Amino acid sequence: SLADLGRGCPDILVAYGGISVLAEIKGEKGKLNPMQEAWHRRWTGEPVVIIRTIQDVEKLIANMTTLIEAFGKGIAENQETHD
Repeated sequence: SLADLGRGCPDILVAYGGISVLAEIKGEKGKLNPMQEAWHRRWTGEPVVIIRTIQDVEKLIANMTTLIEAFGKGIAENQETHD
């Protein structure tokens, strides 16, 4: 949860299989408040996902899985360890 950061920061950071996505949690008719809109405009990373339903969560995980399959799990897991 990123809720304690406030100032329009998205609600959560979803990390799965080496991929991280910022997400807002809203009801079916919920809208971004002015601070959230401003934060989203300033953000230069990947677009923030708006999650409204459990189906949205399922789609997000499916898309993250597709990226993992296409590009691998991430740099950390692909590097050899040197002890």
